[in-house]
Order: sequence, then C-alpha cells, then structure tokens
Amino acid sequence: RFLFMSEFYYYVWAVYLVGAVGVLCLSWLLFRHIKVSALGMLLMALVVALLFTPAKLVPERMDLTPALMVAVLDGLVEGWPGVWGGLKYIFLVYVGLLLLLVPIYLIKAKRAPKKQKREAIEPTL
Repeated sequence: RFLFMSEFYYYVWAVYLVGAVGVLCLSWLLFRHIKVSALGMLLMALVVALLFTPAKLVPERMDLTPALMVAVLDGLVEGWPGVWGGLKYIFLVYVGLLLLLVPIYLIKAKRAPKKQKREAIEPTL
C-alpha cells in the first residue's frame, strides 16, 4: 500500500527547491570567475549533485528528502557509517553529471583554438 503525501510535503519541497535554485545561482556567480573552466564546471556539478539529489529517509515510505539532509541526519544519529546512506546517491549523480559534462567540455575545448586562429587572421581596428 502506498502512503500518499500531504500538501505540506509538497510545500516543503517547493520552499526547498526555491532556496536550492538561489544557492545554485549564487554558486554560479562565485564560480564563473575561475580561470580554469573545467574546475568551474566540476564545482558547479558538485553543487547541483549536493542540492538536487533525492533519497529515501525511511525505506518503507514513498516520500523523498534531499540526500544531503539524509547524510547529515544519519551522520548525527549513527555516526560516520550512517553518512554513506545519503552520500552514495550524491556520488552516483555527481559521476553521472561528469559523464555528461566531459564530452561538452571536450567539444568546447576543440572549438576554442579555431576561434583564436580566426581572430589572429582578421585585422582589428
């Protein structure tokens, strides 16, 4: 039997997602000034994985909570071995994001020298 979530559950998730998008925007403002673009992409992928990965707090129920909160609460209750419960989901999402971002970065890096060569050929006024 599935337990249906109350309206309060959805309101809490909506407030959390608005706050997480705000933190994501602030982290983008912070990381966009990093000279090495690969490092900035890695850090942004980490922020996305930390903020937007859901996990089950109680295995028998259908409701989800942020995996970062699961890791923190399990760490407080069970100690270091309990942290792995939330971190494994974050790690899997982070690896998935990296697998998506590596080809994008390689394509971007491959096109960059062509743009620089064109600028060297064209005279500037």
